[in-house]
Amino acid sequence: MTSNHKNKKKPPYAIFPCSVYIKDVPIFLKELSHIGLQTGYHIVLIRTYYVAGLRHIETAITHALRSFSTKPIAKTLEVEILLFAAATRQTGQIHAFGVQPGENTCYICLISRLGETQRKPFDLLKELQIDFNTMMAPYGTTSYDENDLRISFFKEQYSITAEELTMMGKDRLEDLVCERVALLFLTK
Repeated sequence: MTSNHKNKKKPPYAIFPCSVYIKDVPIFLKELSHIGLQTGYHIVLIRTYYVAGLRHIETAITHALRSFSTKPIAKTLEVEILLFAAATRQTGQIHAFGVQPGENTCYICLISRLGETQRKPFDLLKELQIDFNTMMAPYGTTSYDENDLRISFFKEQYSITAEELTMMGKDRLEDLVCERVALLFLTK
């Protein structure tokens, strides 16, 4: 779990690993939105396979919040965060980052709605079958082997060249992804 409480202008947020089995994605998202409104949070789930590390999520949240307070790309903060996580302006390119039918291993992001009273959402989220007892590698320990398909995904999704990856090293892949997320904000 991580949280930000540094800047009073930005709403605080927390990120937790979780897993959830989803039968019907639209119904699940509608219920998730309802829980968010009830408890004073924006709630976003991002599938772990598509996350380069914790800073990747934090960078996406930071830039989405900044963008949403000026001229957002999306209509909702939740979609804005997914757009920044994917480093794209195209909502059609974020589908993989969000939850899918079946078993999902995710990071759940709880972002306080400014000006609203927050109530603990965990009991309501557990009613949606979200399991917070998911065991994952600790943040910041992501490593990749030579045959890791995720490296191919990150190279393609974020336009990372083989030369960049060789020069920076695979252990700096998250830095390259965060750079692409930040570039979306600068070029929007």
